[in-house]
Amino acid sequence: GMLAETNRHLYSVAKLQVLYLFGDYERAREVAKEAERLAWASLAQYRVPEQVYYHALTLAQLHARVPEAERPGILRELRRNLRRLRRWAKDCPVNYQHKALIVQAECCRLRGRALAARRVYEAAIEAARTNRHPHSLAIALELAGRHYAQVGLTTPARGYLQEADYA
Repeated sequence: GMLAETNRHLYSVAKLQVLYLFGDYERAREVAKEAERLAWASLAQYRVPEQVYYHALTLAQLHARVPEAERPGILRELRRNLRRLRRWAKDCPVNYQHKALIVQAECCRLRGRALAARRVYEAAIEAARTNRHPHSLAIALELAGRHYAQVGLTTPARGYLQEADYA
């Protein structure tokens, strides 16, 4: 019944977070799809934004790991998640603005817009700090740090990656 579906949904969202954080992106993507199937019948609608957020982060990490032909599909899926996060951010910026910004920065990075990505990572870090979201702050710092390292900005990269470890 409804309660069982809700519990399965809650479990799949938790599992998605763990798989993402441990870098198991293929399995995380499968679990995200399962969570999406369960979400409509779940009483735990408050978990859906978290599910969409981790699904988006997973897709951003998968992008470089999939064959070239699959990348446009991943970007489309990622943008769909970003649109949903932006809607929630508009209604409740304190809880969702930083998440939408992190995903937006990842979209910029994947489209090769390094400068825009840097600006949006900074905004995401600021929003996560201001609204006291330590988990998202750590993720934003780590993703920004990795991006900076990739584009050769080693000093901010090192600082962010160190701070991510303490966040």
